[in-house]
Amino acid sequence: MKKTAWFKKAWERLQPRDTDDIFIFNEQQGNRAVALTIVVTEAVYLVVLLFNLLGLFKGKALTAAIIDGILFQLIPLTIYTLFGPGKPWMKNVLLGSLTLSLAIIDAQLTYKTALLMVIPIVISIRYFSKITTLRVAVFTAVIFALSAIWGAVHGILDVNIIDLPQNFTLFIGHRLVEALEFMGLQRSMLIRNTPLLSYLPKLLLYVIVAYASVQSAARGHQMILEQRRISRVDAELSMAHDIQQSILPDPACAYKDRSEFDIFATMEPAREIGGDYYDFFLVDDDHLCLVIADVSDKGVPAALFMMSSRSMIKSEAMRGCSPKGLLESVNRLLCENNPSKMFVTVWIGILEISTGKLTCANAGHENPFIRAGGGTFRVLRDKHGVMVGVTKKAQYTEYTLELSQGDAVFVYTDGVPEANDAAGKMYGTERLKAVLNQAEKESPEEILRSVRSDVNAFVNSAKQFDDMTMLCLLYRGTECTASALFRRATPEAG
Repeated sequence: MKKTAWFKKAWERLQPRDTDDIFIFNEQQGNRAVALTIVVTEAVYLVVLLFNLLGLFKGKALTAAIIDGILFQLIPLTIYTLFGPGKPWMKNVLLGSLTLSLAIIDAQLTYKTALLMVIPIVISIRYFSKITTLRVAVFTAVIFALSAIWGAVHGILDVNIIDLPQNFTLFIGHRLVEALEFMGLQRSMLIRNTPLLSYLPKLLLYVIVAYASVQSAARGHQMILEQRRISRVDAELSMAHDIQQSILPDPACAYKDRSEFDIFATMEPAREIGGDYYDFFLVDDDHLCLVIADVSDKGVPAALFMMSSRSMIKSEAMRGCSPKGLLESVNRLLCENNPSKMFVTVWIGILEISTGKLTCANAGHENPFIRAGGGTFRVLRDKHGVMVGVTKKAQYTEYTLELSQGDAVFVYTDGVPEANDAAGKMYGTERLKAVLNQAEKESPEEILRSVRSDVNAFVNSAKQFDDMTMLCLLYRGTECTASALFRRATPEAG
C-alpha cells in the first residue's frame, strides 16, 4: 500500500497542476510534452545502440554518440522528475538539454544526422509562444554551428567537405584532422568547407522550418487567447444562467400553504440563457398574478430585455393595475427606450382567489388551454393585442374567466408547439392538446412533466432551437366559489 501511494504521489507530481491561468497551464503541458519527447528519444537511442551492438549498425563513433546522448538526456529527465512541470524555468532546462544532446550526436556523426537540427524548434511549438520558439531557433542555430565545427575536427570523416578526386573512396579510422594529414591536405580546408558545404545547407533548410514553427506558435498563442476568452464567456454565461433561474419563482416550494390553488412552471432555455420567462406572485392575500412571456430574440440581449420587462410587469401589478392597464403601461415604458427594437409577447392573468375570477389579457402570445367543469383541455381563442414594445399607442383587451373547483389553465411559449424533429416536422398544438388530456387528472407538476417527456420523445435527437416555458394552474377553489365558467370567453369546440 505504501509503495502504491508513493507511486501515485510521484505520478501526480509529474502532471500539470490545475490553475486559473491558461497560459501557465499550457506551459506545464508543454513541459510534459517535451519531457515525453525526451523519453521517446531515449528509447530510440537504446534501440539504435542495441542494433549497433548486434552488428546491424557498425561504428565506434555511433556507439559513443548514442551513449553520450543517453547520458546527457538523463539530466533533464531527473530534474523534471524531482520538480515536476510547474517550475517557470523548467522549459529552459528541457529544451536546452534536448538541443545540446542532439548537437552532441550531430557533432560526432556529422552529415548522417541532418534532421536532428529541426527537432528542438518543432517541439517548442507546443508552448504556443512566439518568443519561446524564436529563442529556441536562435539557440539551436548557434549550438549546431558549434557542433558542425567540432564535428569537422572530431567527427566521422565526411568526404563531402574535402576536395578529393571524383569517385575517390577512402576509409580511415582516425579523426578528420589526422586523415587530412595522412593525405597531405591542408587543415584550412576544414575552416573553409565545413560552414559552406555542411552547415550552410542545413541552416537554409532550418530557416524555412524555423519560420513555419514561429508562425505556428504565434497562431497557437492566438488560439489560447481565444480559448481563454471563450472560457471566460462560458463562465459568465453559466453564472448568468444561474442568476436567471434564481429570479424565477421556485414552483417546487411556492405557496404550499395555500389550499385554494396548485401551480407549477418550468423554463428551459435553448442556450445558456433565454428570453422566455414565467412569473407568479401574490399581489395581495386574495390576488394571484400569473405571467408568461417570450422575448423576440435569444441569448444575452433577450435575457436583459426579459429582466427589464419582468421587473416592469411585476411593479405595475403590485400597484394594483388590471391586466389591460398593466400591459399598456409597460408597453409605453419599453417603447420609450428600446434601441434594439425588441419586443415581448405576454399572457397575464390575475386570479381573485376567493371567487375564482381570472382576469386575463394577451399581448401577441400563444392561446392558452383551459380545462373546465371536469372536462378536457380546450384551446381558448382569446383576443390578442400587439406585442409589448412595438408601438406606444397599443391598446389591449382583457377578458374574464370564472374558475370552478378542479378547473385548470395551461399557458406556454411557442417553443413547445414549434419544437422540431430531425426531419423538420413541428410538434404542433394538436399533439400538445392530446398529451394534456391524457394527463388531465394529474397535478400541474405531473402535467408539465408529461408534456416535456412527450416533446422529448417527438424531437428525439434534434437540437432544441427555442426556449420552452410552461405554466399550469389548478384551481381547487373554496366553498363559496361559483361553478360557472367563461362569462366572456368561449373555448374552441373539441
